[in-house]
Amino acid sequence: MNFSRLILMREEMVRRGDGDKPLWGSNFGWNTLPESWTGPPSIWGSATADQRAQYTRDAYRRARTEWPWVGGLILQHWQPDAPADDPIQGFAVAPIIEAWTAENVLPASDGLIPGLYPAQNAYTTYSDNWRFSDLGADANLPAPDADAKTVENRITVQFDGTAFAITTRRDDYLAYLDVTVDGQPAKHPPAQPAGRVIHHPDFTGAQASARSDRCGARLGGRRAYGGDRSPARAG
Repeated sequence: MNFSRLILMREEMVRRGDGDKPLWGSNFGWNTLPESWTGPPSIWGSATADQRAQYTRDAYRRARTEWPWVGGLILQHWQPDAPADDPIQGFAVAPIIEAWTAENVLPASDGLIPGLYPAQNAYTTYSDNWRFSDLGADANLPAPDADAKTVENRITVQFDGTAFAITTRRDDYLAYLDVTVDGQPAKHPPAQPAGRVIHHPDFTGAQASARSDRCGARLGGRRAYGGDRSPARAG
């Protein structure tokens, strides 16, 4: 097996109608045994410490940039539950995690990476006029005498990817979306013939193609309240 075998699994899932399900990769990695090793040889092949670090870095980078359908990658092993002379110890991450952290072997992110997220997460901020429940986020109801044109409910999301989508619930309201990505209007959001982006109760998903890094979404217009914002999907 090799790391790219995950692509074959993905293709089979798509063929069987499971293309919307994230795929997790686990128990992968490269085996590195010290030069002083006296136990049995590795049956999984071997790599030098530098090769192992580079292969691991490249694997996470590839999944992050090429495989938006990957939910996560789990290295084998943190600390194998095996005798000290078992060659599976060559997969242990615990003894080298500090060095890998210092060398940025494992990925760090300043935003959402491809995946599915709840409405409240570390990279999403809301204006003050929102309320939250197990169902997600809903904009507060404006005062009856409020001018709907002045009502604004803002969501700002930091994400890394080429697409962004929000799942919504049906409700008896109409709202207009002003979606920007990196300060520019988002590509391909659903819109009226006149060009104004619309979010209607019969429309249960919104998607904006993005360049990368940051998406600021603003809601405003007639009865611009309600509407589940959970989950969000970055890709």
